[in-house]
Order: sequence, then structure tokens, then C-alpha cells
Amino acid sequence: MISKFQFGTMFRGWNGKQELTVKIWNNDVLDHMDGHGMMMDELFLFNKVDLKGIPKIIGCSDDTNNPCAIIYDLSVMDTLHNLIPSGNFCWRDRIKVALGIALAIKSFHLLKWPFTIRNVSATHIMCEKDFTPWLCDFGLINGGLINPVRYKYDEQTGYPGYVDPYFIDTGSCSEKTDVYAYGVLLLGLITKRVFNDEKDEDPDFLRKWAEKEFNGKRKPGTRRPTLVDLSLKSDVHFDPKDGHRITLLAMQCIKYDPDGRPEMDEVVRTLRGLYVVENHINECVLIEALERHLPKA
Repeated sequence: MISKFQFGTMFRGWNGKQELTVKIWNNDVLDHMDGHGMMMDELFLFNKVDLKGIPKIIGCSDDTNNPCAIIYDLSVMDTLHNLIPSGNFCWRDRIKVALGIALAIKSFHLLKWPFTIRNVSATHIMCEKDFTPWLCDFGLINGGLINPVRYKYDEQTGYPGYVDPYFIDTGSCSEKTDVYAYGVLLLGLITKRVFNDEKDEDPDFLRKWAEKEFNGKRKPGTRRPTLVDLSLKSDVHFDPKDGHRITLLAMQCIKYDPDGRPEMDEVVRTLRGLYVVENHINECVLIEALERHLPKA
């Protein structure tokens, strides 16, 4: 087993020497939601040629006597949730993951009929050994050409710790809902903190901690407040200006008012302007990897 996700479990598998990843929806989920519908939505997304960050699907099962499952051509190192606290996850690779996820979400938002993923979280992102990130759960996605009422139910609002408080208060969902979740994810990447449902009582602890810390650091005389973990500041690829800029970006993404949050296109532009991206990350290679599932021209 690799990890559990909101609606099931991810497993490692092999076809001979080829390592694969298998996603299986839990039976108790199927009592409330249509697992077959979820799977068909994901197959639909996989065939959208202008989306990034979706793993290549090489098989599926919707046998009525067994849970629904999808097989990915994906050799996974671990979930981003498990990697975030790791001391072996360097600054450059953290920003590579942040950029890759931003590019993927942006591709969903910029379609003629945009999608809102609604379930962006570190638990639902798988990383390969080269830290290419992949979105691996679309159980709450809506928009585009997907019927929003076909099988989704109101109680599900997203993964704990990443749920937009504005959405909770108003029921209003938009692309900015994904931007909020991305902001929490970005905070996790730079602070090495992540919600653990076995230890943390408050799913929103990271947002609340970040707001308190950031406001405390914005005292007179503090030029560049940053929330970057001390251990990452000594990384060979870390630049203090990057730490300040990415902290500001994360705090903008988690603003309560969606109108105050940036679009994902702006998020990508900000990340591209970081020293570590300009000098140590090959974006062309990253984009090529994120589009690996697309048919060759």
C-alpha cells in the first residue's frame, strides 16, 4: 500500500518488471457515491488533450462484484503528504513540485469550460523519484462537461485542512477554491508542516498558524517576512528573496475573500520569477513530463 486517499486506497503493483500504481475506491464510499461515475469522469479527463499532471491510465475495472479501480503507468516514490516533513526533500525539489502542481491546476482552469478540482491536497498528489508531481484524485471535480449532480453529494467539501472556509460559509465554489487549497499546500512545502488527522485536532491549524506567524513577522523594521523552515534556508539553492516572495504568494492564496486570491496563471508567473526556478529548474522538461500521458503528434 502507498497510502489512503479520501475515497479509497493507492497500491503499488507490477506487470512483470514494470511498476504500476493502482487506485481502488472503498466499498463504504460506494454506498454514498457512484464509484463507476468517478472512474468514468477520470477517463474523460485523461482523454482531454490539454490537461497536465494526470497520470497515464493503462487499465480499469468496473466489475459489479468488485470495487472500481484504475491502473496508472506510474512508478511512485510517495505521496506529497508523506514527503513534506522529510529532511531529504530539498528546496529545489519542493519548488519543482509547487510549479508542477500550479501548471497542472492552471490547465484545468484555462479551458473554455473550466474545471474546479475541489480536492487538491498533498494526500492526493503522488511524486515520482524525480519529484514530478501527479494529481491522482478527482472525486469532487465539477465544471467542464461533467454533470455536477450526477453522483456527488453535499456533505463532501474536500480533504481536511485544504477546504476553502469561504466555500464552507457560503456554498460558493469557483476556481479560487482550488487556489485556496493550493495555498495551503504551498505553505506545507515551505514550512515542512502538514495536517495529520492522527495528531492534529484542528484541520485548519496550518492556515491559522501561518496567519499568526506572518502577522507577527510584519512588525516595523522587518523587511522580508518569511515562513520558510529554518532547515530549508541553509539549502544551497535557497535565496532569501525567494523565501519572501513565495511566503507572500502562499498568504495571498489563502485569503478568505476569493477576490483577493490570485488566479493560477498569476501563481505560475510568480513561481517562474523565483531565482531557483530561473537557474535550477528546467520548466520545459517538467512540462514535457506532465504531458507524458498525451498522445504523440
